[in-house]
Order: sequence, then structure tokens, then C-alpha cells
Amino acid sequence: MTVTPLNNKKPFTPTLESKSQNPNQKNLNNPKRITKITDYQLIKQIGNGSYGTVWLSKNKSTSKVCAIKVLKKSQLWLDESLYTISKERKLMKKLKEKPFIVQSIESFSNPRYIFLALELIESGTLQNLLEKYTFFNDVEVLFYLVQISTGLSVLHLSKIIYRDLKPENILLTSDGNIKLADFGLSKDVSTSNGRTNSVCGTVNYLAPEVICGESYSYSIDWYSLGVLLHQLYTGELPYELPHDSSNYSDVMMETILKGKLKIDPFIDPLGRSFLKWLTQMNPRHRPQDVNELRLHGWVSDLDWVGIINQQVQAPHLSHARQMSRTTSHLIQDLADHSEEYQTKHYEVNLFGSTFSDF
Repeated sequence: MTVTPLNNKKPFTPTLESKSQNPNQKNLNNPKRITKITDYQLIKQIGNGSYGTVWLSKNKSTSKVCAIKVLKKSQLWLDESLYTISKERKLMKKLKEKPFIVQSIESFSNPRYIFLALELIESGTLQNLLEKYTFFNDVEVLFYLVQISTGLSVLHLSKIIYRDLKPENILLTSDGNIKLADFGLSKDVSTSNGRTNSVCGTVNYLAPEVICGESYSYSIDWYSLGVLLHQLYTGELPYELPHDSSNYSDVMMETILKGKLKIDPFIDPLGRSFLKWLTQMNPRHRPQDVNELRLHGWVSDLDWVGIINQQVQAPHLSHARQMSRTTSHLIQDLADHSEEYQTKHYEVNLFGSTFSDF
């Protein structure tokens, strides 16, 4: 794969259009039609968490494939997590039709469960690729950099701080392009002057101001991107930690607060300069948006338009297509587990109006 130079340095604004289709369009066009879990074929469990499971699924009326999260109301109630789920659902509605973002299809519920139907991204995550290849070459890292930073820009233009950028949350399509997923920790700052101060995220990728509980804005995502890019380039985080640390999180946060980042010396000078810029302790000294970021010498000559419009072949395409073929094979399975989540007509909703939004 080659990355061709682009001489046009005009300010860049990501297009907010998407070609994604809605596999449940028939139901959405008929608001009186209440979706039931048995409207879907739940084929195979592909994820599992404390709140429930994720299923490879197919809409029985349209044959469109998707992923369905099945969430236990009782667990959400006990963990007081309704706000997080509701917030994520609202954010995904706001991000409808946005590029490089996993799309929500619909949500519905019954007395026991909440169901979230999501766009299926069938080729795994960047974390899967890291586990397979350990690290990536320059061309691969720069390709992912363009698409990830564009995805972050889409969020920022929508007044959303991502707050959880990490390899596990970057999904790969069948063509090897990326989509950002999991907005449970994201924050809509459209009514708070673009700022917030909650301490949340994955410790390895936290910016110093988040750890301190200070007011922060979109630049924390650029800091996380710097950490992520180092990991993609070298297979390691840019920190030197004791191997016998019994309290990893505390040691990690202390290292970040002291600015003790260790950029690999084998990264070329321009790349090192770029990573140091993204991970500046002072957020005002980081890039403020994607237009400023793309002026840096390490990335200024990349074909941003071609990569964003998916006209440049993605890295590890054979891996993505193999994963996609595996998914396509699974879809042919006639198994259907939807009845396991279908409640009886006489069951009482014990949660009243608590989950009425779903």
C-alpha cells in the first residue's frame, strides 16, 4: 500500500455523510409497530459483559445483519447504570449518519431486558491486530492516524469528547477501515462551553488534567491519540513502569502526572516530534483540532482525502476480509436464541417507568 502526497493544505472539515444502511428501516417507518426480540434471529454470542451479552443477529424481515446488545435491567438497576446507557443511546442518535462512527439501528425492551441493535463491524478491533502483529510499520500507523483523527474530529464537531480512545474501541470493517465504538464514557459538552471535569477513562490513555480532576476539553482525546500511536508503532505504551508494581493504576497515573513519557528512540525524528506534541502536559500546547494537527511535517504530505474517502487500500486487508468471511459463514447458521430473551405476556414490569425511554 502506498500513501500518495497531497499538496492541498486547505482547512479540512470531515464530511458528515454516511452510506450506512438501516437494517430495520421497515419498523422505523411504521412507528406503531413495536419491535420484539423475536423479530431478530440471534445467531451466535460474540461478546459478554457484566450487564449482558452481544449477539451476531439478523433481522428476520429484511435479512440485514447487525449486532444486538442484550442488557439486563436488573443489573443496570443494581449498578445504577441507567444514566450511562441512556446517555450513550442519546449520543449515538446525535451521531447518526456520521462517518467513522459505529451506527445505532434501534433500541427496544421487554420487562426483563433492554436491546440495542447496532451496526455490525465484522473484522475485529485494532487490539486484535496488535495481538497478532505486535506493532505496525510507518505506512500502517499513518493510515490509522488519518482515520482515527478524522473520527475524533467528527465527535468534536458534534460537541462530544470521546474520553475512551484505545485499541479495543477501534473496530475494523471488512475493507480494513476503522470505526470508533463504545460511547458510554463520552460526554456531550454542547451546553457546557465545550468543557467538563469528570474523572473517567482507561488509565493507560488518560491525559494529566483528567487525572487531576481539572476542567478539560477536546484536547484530552489528542493526548490519548499520542499514547495510542506510540503503542501502534512500537507495541508498547510510552511509559517505563516497574515490573513488580502491585498497584498498577496508581503508578501509571503518577507517571503520567510527572510527564515521564518515554518515546521510543527508534521512531523517526518527525514522528517523535509529533507524538511529543500530542502528549504535552499543558493542553494548550497540543493541537487544538485536526486542521492544526495535519499541518505537522510527519503527516502534512499524506493523502488525507484519499484515506478518508477510502480510496487508499487499508492495511491488513487480508486479515479484515478473512474475519468478514468467517462472519458471513456464521450468518448462514439457522440457530436462533431470541426465544431465550422473550418474556411471557403476563410478566409484570417491575421497574415501572424507569426504562420507559427504551
